[in-house]
Amino acid sequence: MIKRFIFKTTFSFCVYSILAMVICFLIHAIAPIQTKFKIDNEIRNLFLGDSQIELGIDDRVIKDSKNFAHASEPYLYSLIKLRKLLEQNKTIERVFISYNNISISSGIDEWTWGKNNLNYFFPVYWPFMKFDEMRFLFKKNKYEIFNVIKKSTRENIIRILKLRFSLSGFHGGYKPSYDND
Repeated sequence: MIKRFIFKTTFSFCVYSILAMVICFLIHAIAPIQTKFKIDNEIRNLFLGDSQIELGIDDRVIKDSKNFAHASEPYLYSLIKLRKLLEQNKTIERVFISYNNISISSGIDEWTWGKNNLNYFFPVYWPFMKFDEMRFLFKKNKYEIFNVIKKSTRENIIRILKLRFSLSGFHGGYKPSYDND
């Protein structure tokens, strides 16, 4: 009786583990292929960074430019976004990345892999992460990574099932601090 219980428990665990790995693999196989980071061929300049760029660089007035800055976006996620943008847009000539003293302060490290930023940015960028980026975050915050992977898996399965491969609202972009139109 106990042998049977142990067998069923072990078998169930193995099946669920394999299923979880297959789902994660599918997310990492489908989302990067289907998600478009393609922009107009006329765009030569990219702006990335945090809220200072998001609120301060109006790409409607800077010729051949596109602002992809997102408030509170750590450099890690900007790097992932930039990598995908450069892969799909061979006409990019210049990249401008926000830099300020806060971005390199000692407290910013923990903020990057802390619960709030992981919960907000990780589900979006997880399918595009390289293994070493995942390993880095795992080493920094093992507990929260396990929690956010569950959330990320759920959100990315929904994205795939609904065929929502556009990240246009999440890429960032110019947001005026006041409406002057």
